[in-house]
Amino acid sequence: MINELSVQELQVWANQQTIFLIDVREPAEYATGHIKGSNLMPLSQLNNYRNQIPHDLPVVVVCRSGQRSSMAAQWLASNGWNNIYNTRGGMLAWSKAGLPEER
Repeated sequence: MINELSVQELQVWANQQTIFLIDVREPAEYATGHIKGSNLMPLSQLNNYRNQIPHDLPVVVVCRSGQRSSMAAQWLASNGWNNIYNTRGGMLAWSKAGLPEER
């Protein structure tokens, strides 16, 4: 099952607990602004990173709008990961909420 987090929930989680945050956008998108501590793993190459994604932490996935991260979350679930969260609204919602971004 894929859970969803709002960007506000993600910000709280990122500050209070250990999570593994995956940004599945492309490098050029990531460079325009990303969440501190996120791991760039483009959706098109996600399988190449499978050995770097922990099974013992909550895995949160983010993209631009929530579409690609939803696909990535489904892929993770079908490949043995549990405790997966999709970020509702993606970086568009993060930016709209005025939350901090790194460049």
